[in-house]
Amino acid sequence: MAEENPPKDREKENQANTESERIGEQIGAPLRHISSKFTSLIDEIINEIKADNEKHERRSRNDYQPTQFFWLRFSAIASVVLSFCSLLLAGLTFIVLNKALGVMDKQRETVQRQLGTVARQLKEMQSAGTQTDKVIRAAQDSADAAAKSAETADKTFKSSERSFRMTMRPYITVKSIQIRDFTPGKRFAVETTIENAGKTPALDMVFTSKLEIGDKNLSTDTNYDLSGASKGTLGGGRTSSSTLRGPSELQQEMFDAVNEGQLKIMAQGKVTYKDIFTQKKAAFDPYETTFCFYYDHITTQQMATCPIGNSVK
Repeated sequence: MAEENPPKDREKENQANTESERIGEQIGAPLRHISSKFTSLIDEIINEIKADNEKHERRSRNDYQPTQFFWLRFSAIASVVLSFCSLLLAGLTFIVLNKALGVMDKQRETVQRQLGTVARQLKEMQSAGTQTDKVIRAAQDSADAAAKSAETADKTFKSSERSFRMTMRPYITVKSIQIRDFTPGKRFAVETTIENAGKTPALDMVFTSKLEIGDKNLSTDTNYDLSGASKGTLGGGRTSSSTLRGPSELQQEMFDAVNEGQLKIMAQGKVTYKDIFTQKKAAFDPYETTFCFYYDHITTQQMATCPIGNSVK
């Protein structure tokens, strides 16, 4: 369906029609004047021809010949007719050319409008492309920033989670260890007390220990018999004790050998346990506490920490 001409186009078309009518009036006035003169001249010539014929009839006896006068009149009439035709043709040519120029001007304006529309569309497309590139870049930057923020938040969360877990996890340590009844004729014993120094319970706890008597070069041994291990849960701030007894009544010879440094009494143990944060595996799974003590016959006559074999994981 064709679109109606916009108001400006209708205004230009009306102006062109008015101009054509004005030019037609300017050309028509002279043409009407010439036509009037031509008609008067023809009438005058016809009247003169009639008068000449009358004179010819009256003077036929005198051999009067109006031929020369007739051709002069005819030449004048022909000149006037030719002038009129030339002027008429010129006027018609002018009108046709004016109409053609008007049509060409309208076509030129239409082409200019179309070119303007194409230029605007091209500019809009270029602008839209630029805006799209900017939007894409901005979206990419936002996505990168969001990814970095998410990564930072994830690292912060994991760090916070680790910190929280390390703060709240159970920590089992050796609170005290003592040797009792270490006198000849008695069966001595080593009592070890462990404590959960953490804030949450130690789950699936397995507490095992052993007492060894050997020469002065006796070293740590991490092989344990789990058949006699103590198992259970140890709450935060709670303690648990284990007593290791000597093989029999202490003989004087053994007592002297220990006090002279020829023999060594050593108590070793290991505790394994888990925390309550079971949804994620801990760095050490399970946690582990090891301990090693020997009888210090020189300084304290009590159990002292071994150089190695003590750890909390």
